Amino acid sequence: MPGLLSFREAPLTLAACRKLAITPGLFLVDGHGYAHPRRMGIACHLGLLLDTPTIGCAKSLLIGTHETPGDLAGDWKPIMDNGEVIGAAVRTRSGVRPVYVSVGNKISLEQR
Repeated sequence: MPGLLSFREAPLTLAACRKLAITPGLFLVDGHGYAHPRRMGIACHLGLLLDTPTIGCAKSLLIGTHETPGDLAGDWKPIMDNGEVIGAAVRTRSGVRPVYVSVGNKISLEQR
């Protein structure tokens, strides 16, 4: 159910992050960020709690629509919801389904 993943997963993820020997400059999270029905997926939650840039990268689309990206790795199309860009459908390898990328915290969709 959208909205409850962070309540199940965040405590374990935060505990694991406390044990890291280094402080990462960015976290890539297996879940949505802004491209979430409440605009606050697990990538946003973790980014706020860790005070670190985060990006959500999900396997399924919860909300919004997009055109089909090209077939080559790196091709992408914006995910739109009510006229707002909320993320990007990105092809990571040629011929595979796209992943859904959205902002979590302290980063913009345009940053590379």
